[in-house]
Amino acid sequence: MDQPSGWRVAAAATFCLVVCPSALIVSCFGVLVRPLSIFYGWSPGQIGPALSFMAFAIMLTSLLQGRLLDRFGGRRLVMAFIPIFAVALACLAVLPRSLPLFYLTWFLLPFASLGLWPAVYLKTVSGWFDRHLGLATGLANGGIGIGTIVLPPLITWIMVRGGLQVGFVAMGGLALLAWPVAYFSIRENPSTASPPATSGSGISGVKTSGDTWTYARILHDATYRRIAMGFLLIGVAGTGLLGSIVPILMSKGLSMPLAVSGIAGYGMLNLIGRLVTGALLDRFHVTKVVLGLAMTTVAALICLILNGPVWSWLAAAWTLGLFAGGEFDILAYALRRYFGLDGFGRRYGLAFSAFQLGATGGAALLAASVLLTSSYDLALVVLAMAASAGAALLWTLGSYPSRSQ
Repeated sequence: MDQPSGWRVAAAATFCLVVCPSALIVSCFGVLVRPLSIFYGWSPGQIGPALSFMAFAIMLTSLLQGRLLDRFGGRRLVMAFIPIFAVALACLAVLPRSLPLFYLTWFLLPFASLGLWPAVYLKTVSGWFDRHLGLATGLANGGIGIGTIVLPPLITWIMVRGGLQVGFVAMGGLALLAWPVAYFSIRENPSTASPPATSGSGISGVKTSGDTWTYARILHDATYRRIAMGFLLIGVAGTGLLGSIVPILMSKGLSMPLAVSGIAGYGMLNLIGRLVTGALLDRFHVTKVVLGLAMTTVAALICLILNGPVWSWLAAAWTLGLFAGGEFDILAYALRRYFGLDGFGRRYGLAFSAFQLGATGGAALLAASVLLTSSYDLALVVLAMAASAGAALLWTLGSYPSRSQ
């Protein structure tokens, strides 16, 4: 079913995901803390809770996005929300000095970017591919990795020279760059898109067959429940670690520059993981890919616990990026193979919410461990167990069903 024009869609999705909210507001939040502190006079401790408000909003928006994606399709959402997101970012430049308003703003940002999270692009790309589905989704998802590497230093450079307000306007401009690319290249495959609704079936008459999938109906499926629970466990040992890598390495006695090199390596392996995971999915069953990547994560977590040489801790931090990069390739691929495109948005949104819940729990475990034991080791053991349990649960998935799309 692979079509040459699908690679154009995949390449466009890659570019759009470079400047998507995952890269612009999640990955760049850390570099905003100091400029915000200087401009408003707030401490990093006062600014930090905004990240928690945003994470909670992302869980909510993933469910709402899933409904809209199944109802209206990816292209409509992308074209509508790119300018909304761009304006919202630029408006941060005139935010008054009010912490409650600051928290509310960062809670609302995921809603302003509702149609721009990865599921929208991944469903659109998935409709064009079958044989090279893994590689195509890995290529598209790689845009987030590129944005994570490129955007934080770029935003920092802009804010150092122009100030916080200029930086926010620049972030809005970067988000808007995706609009012409999406206009000319992001579109559903007509042969796999859900049929239009009959008259009177909904707003603008575009209700799709995916709109018949309720969350209760989705959760009734045992295969889906295993996928969702597996990703909740994987989330515990996944991206929740990102904010703790530097403190973990410094707790081992590494200097700040060396610890920062650990996070830089994590970012590079994260990008490579997205691409390599996609290629592996086209050659091996998803359960084998998950097991292999989960075991590398478990080995890395064990290395961080043991008293080894400095290079082993750095290598472990880098290795953690592999699975973190491939997690959403695996999720999109598994849902497409087991259930097709019908109801994809809701299924992805619900599983992603479970993953985010797990990531939040993992971050809380790390904080509690260092608070109660003055060490990260206990939490790292629990994270290794969660990654193993998630991979074991996904291993029980059967062979892919035969389906037409």
